Amino acid sequence: MIRVIELITLLTLFSLSSTAHAQLCQRESTPVSYSSSTLTPGSDDTVNMQIGDIPAKLVWKRCAAGQTWVPEKNKCKGVPLKKTWKEALIYAVGQGTGWRLPNVNELAAIIDYQCHAPPIDIRMFPNTPESDSAGFWTSTPYQHTMTTSNTNEAVHAWYFLLSDGSLNHRPINDSKELNFVKLVKDNP
Repeated sequence: MIRVIELITLLTLFSLSSTAHAQLCQRESTPVSYSSSTLTPGSDDTVNMQIGDIPAKLVWKRCAAGQTWVPEKNKCKGVPLKKTWKEALIYAVGQGTGWRLPNVNELAAIIDYQCHAPPIDIRMFPNTPESDSAGFWTSTPYQHTMTTSNTNEAVHAWYFLLSDGSLNHRPINDSKELNFVKLVKDNP
């Protein structure tokens, strides 16, 4: 009997440590997200975000850059792109019609602190890439400056880590610093 219990315990521990796992949400024990926003699916590959009683203020792409929306399956498919901060800014502008990289407060509004792996509403943003080392860039530079040649230059930018929703910053001039891209635009 003890052998069976040891085997069950071992299998349980193995399944918990596996890298392929489902999103975990702790609605009862975790405080409500800081955001007072409501997300509703758009008629296409977008999500509308309403803050309080204000009509939809922002429109989000449901999929990360590099993925495409498959409406009949209600999911995103494809490989999400990782880009440097500067590449992410250029990519966003290149998508036209007002798409841009969100600022730190906008991206924080869709982070769901009651969930992890990933910390986002996967009903609205299915197949969101999850990583312990990469997150979603924001357009907001980190307020760390370095003086070089008599100029002050922001050398970091904020991003949200996708494994736990933590806010971090990374250098913007390092070609090895790659994160995913989520696009947003103002609702016309």
